[in-house]
Amino acid sequence: IIMNNTALAAGASVTFQFSNSLLSSSDNLMIDLGAGISGWNNYRVEGAGVVNETTRMIRLTNISGVSLAENQSLVFKIIKGAIS
Repeated sequence: IIMNNTALAAGASVTFQFSNSLLSSSDNLMIDLGAGISGWNNYRVEGAGVVNETTRMIRLTNISGVSLAENQSLVFKIIKGAIS
């Protein structure tokens, strides 16, 4: 996932929907900042909820203390689960 470089104020968050047809209700979505991105320690990325079986919410927060405008790269993994 490549995000655009719109300014994000200090302490501000942006939340967006992530959809993937490989997700199911029993799966876990792991999300992190991409490797090689400058300023990776200026942000926190986390899951922010479930919309439906194939859609999750993701939140990116600027934790740097200053306004930043950088394109961030996010990587994700789907950990398949099971319901018995």
